[in-house]
Amino acid sequence: MCDSHYQRAWRAKKKGCSFNGCPKRSYVQGLCAAHRDQLVKGGPLRPIRVVPPVRQSPAERAGWILKRSIPNGDCLEYPNSQRPDGYRAISFRGKRHILHRFIYEHLVDEIPAGMAIHHQCANRACVNPDHLQAVTSRENVAEMLERKFYLARIEEQEKEINRLKAMVMM
Repeated sequence: MCDSHYQRAWRAKKKGCSFNGCPKRSYVQGLCAAHRDQLVKGGPLRPIRVVPPVRQSPAERAGWILKRSIPNGDCLEYPNSQRPDGYRAISFRGKRHILHRFIYEHLVDEIPAGMAIHHQCANRACVNPDHLQAVTSRENVAEMLERKFYLARIEEQEKEINRLKAMVMM
């Protein structure tokens, strides 16, 4: 590599990866090495798993997670560890934690006994502390049922609209 190309590559290292939420430094085409490899393989670009520092307090780990979370509207979604039910989970000091509960407990307040953590935004992947609220299990279930009813009602109306459209087109 000639001197001018070396200097250009060195300056590019100071900039971050252009993939949304990736904290690594860029090398080629504005991407870090891991995202560049994904691009070369021809697949879609996906978040890269970033390993957190080893010795952190729970509050430091929660802050570290929020810094690496990707905005989705008003929500913050951590790109790793999605479970089949839509919630995120992490391992911390050898124990599995549901991520939104971990964030609430270490950045907002302790979770009182018998309380559930409710997503006000209805997004299970969201870890934004402003969207999390401690509620009783009864309140949580009531809100979920209300939301399901609302969604079911919308689905009924859409079916009726499609039925009417089909009748008009006949």
